[in-house]
Amino acid sequence: MGTSTATTAGARRFPLEVWTGVLIALSPLLLLINCWNAEFLPYDDVDHIFATLGPLNLQRLFLAPEHSTYFPIAILSYRLDSLLFPWMPKLLGTWAPGVRLMTCVYHAGAALFVWRIVRLLGLSPGKALFVALAFAVHPTACETVCWASERKNALAALFGFASLWAFLRYDGQKRRMPLTVLFYLLAVWSKPSALGLAPVLLLADLCGGARGLARSKTQTAQCENQRRPICIFHFEFFISVCWRFLPVILISGGAVIMNLIGHARTLVPPPGGTVFTALLTDAEVLSRYLYNIFVPVGLSIAYFVAPIASPLEPRFLGYAALLALLFAVTVWLTPNRRLTLFGWLWFVLALGPNLNLISIPQVMQDRYLYLGLPGILLVSAEFVCALVQRAHMSPRLALGAAIPFVIGLAALGIARGGLFGNLYLLFDDGVRKQPLSAHAHHGLSIACAQICETAGKQKRWAERDEARHRCGQELQFIIDHCPDATRQVDYLNTAYEAGKYALVLHKPADAERYFRLILDPPAYLPAPQYRIVQALVRLAELKLALGLPEEAYRLAGQAVAVRAADGEALLARASAALALAATTPDEQRRQELRRQAAKDADAVPKTCAQYAAAQQMRKALKE
Repeated sequence: MGTSTATTAGARRFPLEVWTGVLIALSPLLLLINCWNAEFLPYDDVDHIFATLGPLNLQRLFLAPEHSTYFPIAILSYRLDSLLFPWMPKLLGTWAPGVRLMTCVYHAGAALFVWRIVRLLGLSPGKALFVALAFAVHPTACETVCWASERKNALAALFGFASLWAFLRYDGQKRRMPLTVLFYLLAVWSKPSALGLAPVLLLADLCGGARGLARSKTQTAQCENQRRPICIFHFEFFISVCWRFLPVILISGGAVIMNLIGHARTLVPPPGGTVFTALLTDAEVLSRYLYNIFVPVGLSIAYFVAPIASPLEPRFLGYAALLALLFAVTVWLTPNRRLTLFGWLWFVLALGPNLNLISIPQVMQDRYLYLGLPGILLVSAEFVCALVQRAHMSPRLALGAAIPFVIGLAALGIARGGLFGNLYLLFDDGVRKQPLSAHAHHGLSIACAQICETAGKQKRWAERDEARHRCGQELQFIIDHCPDATRQVDYLNTAYEAGKYALVLHKPADAERYFRLILDPPAYLPAPQYRIVQALVRLAELKLALGLPEEAYRLAGQAVAVRAADGEALLARASAALALAATTPDEQRRQELRRQAAKDADAVPKTCAQYAAAQQMRKALKE
């Protein structure tokens, strides 16, 4: 009788588990409703996808990259897509829907692992379903699921969460560490952000694994057969943990080295200039991340965060107090404080590689939240249920709050996903929400340039001119009004293009100001030689147009000194020499300048675009 009842109950539970898994696996498709059939975004997709589809060279694939993130697994996944969807361009005009669908599959796999992890940590079926569903449909995940270039983020989560699941699931078994290490290796080879999960794994071990984290303080005290004491200050215990995680540590060190090599040109000073000011600024960043998680109505493709320079600034004091209050209240009120603390640390540690101690241009992005999101969702589930329990209210109240919250997340996710089908809409939305973000304006300028090129090919001249004008405006706005402009890798290119647009508007003073920024760049953004030459040549032409041939000759001479064989620089100096000769009363000086012009015209290489003009000048000099 008892056996029959148990079997029946088990049979009922099994289908429920299956349907729960199916619900979690299918829910991410909601994020693709408004963008599933869109083309690739002409932003990073070209570099991340099409540039990786040439002849396969495994040796080069797994070596340190040049000026790129190290993500060989993501590159291989794009190759798999190209094999799976060769039929799609003929049917839909592009195989981008196939790439997004596969990214959605990886995201669904990550959500399923989140579900199983939180179940192992002792969450009830209802709370575990909430955490997994909220992760699966959260609007901040759109940047990962809907943007083909961010496939690496979904893969990092899939393998990173698989690593954490294997570590918690196979406690005490021989396959535990081999599976953990294998999945972790695949995660960091998908994206270096997965490095943040290494301390989460270590923390899980220090807390006693799934058994230690699942028990409340009272249960732990009552448990007489605990597997081992949880004391991270015990030297032998600490050494054993470090030895067990040695492969993870070695993999992490190798990944850090490879990505520092690849990102050498994209590293910028921390916000405010020092590691200390970066830590202060991260108080605001963390607070804004929390707001975006629970009130995701102002999400943007780019964010501006003003650096905090002093711990006495009201902004830091306010954000630090808010974080401390949230942390203290949630940990204090929940029955299993160790688990709540683990959730908080999961959130912060997984964010660690994308906080600003090793600083890259973007201080804050939605996709940086991805790996740490389950941790804070775990905290919220535990906290809300604890409040309901302490208030002696019905548990259905927590369910009543969770259902509309998840539905609201899904609705916002559907709406946000639509923006990722169009580069202009995506960055125009970013500019409206974050008007001081240089990254947002830069993305919009690229979108306008794409529209301008397409309109020109289709002979829609009015649309082309309007897009060109908007592009120039965005570039000038970056230089003139965005405080974080110098954090952008393309800052010098932006300054040059802004100067060219100022020439179109017949504003020589503004043009000169933009071009001179290239000659005096920030120390961490050295200008390439070709860009310095271009700026000097434009300045020389500007001075020549203003009737200042001597100044033009000097500037053109500086350009030639930078690159002696540059045709543009040689022709500019020849033109300036002739103009200066025409205003020089000294006959000897005049002949010397004419000889210099002839010499420069002769030196223009045949392969240069200026060769024909140089030959015409040489012919005129002979006559």
